[in-house]
Amino acid sequence: MVTIILEPVLEQIVSEHARQQGTTPEILIRNDIRQKYLPAQILKHSIEGLNMADFLKDYIGCINSSSIYPEGSHLSEDTGSNFTELMVIKRKQGKL
Repeated sequence: MVTIILEPVLEQIVSEHARQQGTTPEILIRNDIRQKYLPAQILKHSIEGLNMADFLKDYIGCINSSSIYPEGSHLSEDTGSNFTELMVIKRKQGKL
């Protein structure tokens, strides 16, 4: 990792361009550096525009939870209700 210190004028310009594009200065600069220095074929396979599920697709569902939950786990089902129940319990315990 490299840290680059920008003089105030340059920082202001980069921050303004990032704001206009709806991104952060860091992402703006990284994308500009990628476009300038990476070969086109590598850019073509960039992860930009993918969502987290696309990025983690090879890892989703690769853990068998039956070693912890003999009947199998269904932790990704009905998450809203499960979260609500946990918050109610914490509230009753005075932890919220």
